[in-house]
Amino acid sequence: MSELVDFFRGASADTLVCSRCNVSKNDVLFAVTDGCFDLDSVMKCVHFCDGSCAVNNPSGRGCLENVQAILDAYVPVFKMMLEAKADHSEEYEVCSSVSCPGSCGSCSCGCGAKDRD
Repeated sequence: MSELVDFFRGASADTLVCSRCNVSKNDVLFAVTDGCFDLDSVMKCVHFCDGSCAVNNPSGRGCLENVQAILDAYVPVFKMMLEAKADHSEEYEVCSSVSCPGSCGSCSCGCGAKDRD
């Protein structure tokens, strides 16, 4: 695993990925939850500069390299979660609202998700 992937795994959600366009790790992760699993699709959903932001980014790398590292770290995990959801879709109600905590048992978004241990 690369050092940059490790950096973004440990980085907080508000860590900047592109300092020029003020794009955070969380912005990229929201794109992933919307189905953007590769660099091209993320670039269609989130605006980045040309990669010249490296000097001001916390990682010291350009935004395109940062996005790829986030994708490498999180897309495989997200796909496994989607597969697990599909495998158990009849057993669990899962909230589809990005802002909802899901199976907390106290959803206020009206999704009907319940805590199922």
